[in-house]
Amino acid sequence: MRLLGIDPGFAALGLATVELLPVGERVVQLQVLRTQPSTTKRHIRKADDNSDRAREFARLLHQAITPDVVALCVEATALPFGRCRSSVVSNLGRIRGVLDALAEVHGLPIIEETAQTLKLLATGDRTATKEVVQECLGARFPGVEALWPTQKTLVEHAGDALAAVLAGLQSDVVRAARRAGGMAHG
Repeated sequence: MRLLGIDPGFAALGLATVELLPVGERVVQLQVLRTQPSTTKRHIRKADDNSDRAREFARLLHQAITPDVVALCVEATALPFGRCRSSVVSNLGRIRGVLDALAEVHGLPIIEETAQTLKLLATGDRTATKEVVQECLGARFPGVEALWPTQKTLVEHAGDALAAVLAGLQSDVVRAARRAGGMAHG
């Protein structure tokens, strides 16, 4: 059984695949899925290009959802009120819609938590820095250091996706899946 941790983003989306073992868990993959605006002049509106990019994320995520995935663990998107462009809100809404649709198609629950709660689960501190979260995730998941992306900005997305898995590990969904599979709680 596996969990997919997701840090939703439009230009970069963090994705963590974690396998549930008889005792504990193992990070299988950390990656950041990326899309770029079209570089060709197609005389279309920017929103049409954004639709193409959202469909690309849907295709990539659909491929990542294997039959052994039991839940999607998602970092809740928090936008600063009044300080965010409508295009950002629209694009993040597109990604959340993709996640909701894929969850429905695959019959999967979505386990969603705020960034502050994920920091608390990872470090014990709701205000922890990204670096401290990454360090604590490294201690929690031995061997994960070799899986981090090499680019610092991408590490943040991968780290947020992996932190989202921590919420899934504490959920009733995963507890029930572990019991059904005869696994101990990790």
